[in-house]
Amino acid sequence: MNTQEHLPRELGCSDCFFVSRSLRPPFGAISRIGIWLSLTFAIAFHLVGVGQYLSEFLPIAPLWGAMAVGILLTALNIIGASHEWRIRNVLFGYIPNNVANYAQCSVLMVRRYLLEH
Repeated sequence: MNTQEHLPRELGCSDCFFVSRSLRPPFGAISRIGIWLSLTFAIAFHLVGVGQYLSEFLPIAPLWGAMAVGILLTALNIIGASHEWRIRNVLFGYIPNNVANYAQCSVLMVRRYLLEH
């Protein structure tokens, strides 16, 4: 087996894999296009819903809220998980460090360091 045969399952498209195997590759391609279109429409509807939700709490139009969330999620996707800790620190601050610095008693902090090979 070559590596391309494992590619669809690893990318989470097992439906495409089974359609392609059972009905031949052209039908698998049609299935992939259909799944891609369904995901595109689902994301658009989710963004509209989030924009409407934001307009209930913030004085912005739902369209601008949806666009802002879409841009934010696109930026997070481009940045990737390697810089996720920076985003977490911006959103939540350095809470453990602040707790340790301003606590009236001793604080034991346990940190997990991942070794990169």
